[in-house]
Amino acid sequence: KHRAGGACVRFLTGHGEARGLARAQAVPGVAWARVYGGSERAGAVLAVGADRVEALERATQAAECIRFDAADAHAV
Repeated sequence: KHRAGGACVRFLTGHGEARGLARAQAVPGVAWARVYGGSERAGAVLAVGADRVEALERATQAAECIRFDAADAHAV
């Protein structure tokens, strides 16, 4: 099925436990949001929109929902 529009993948960086994944997945146009470890990238968000600009805005909004809590942080 041919569709017109745009798509955007935003890669996430961070360490520790991810919070806000459900909020990110609830953003309109977000196809998926995933968190994984073992590389420089901590996760990714895929968003779609009517065009490239809308897809980028949606992916950015979803990525901003996700925060990483570093388990090994020390108080100074």
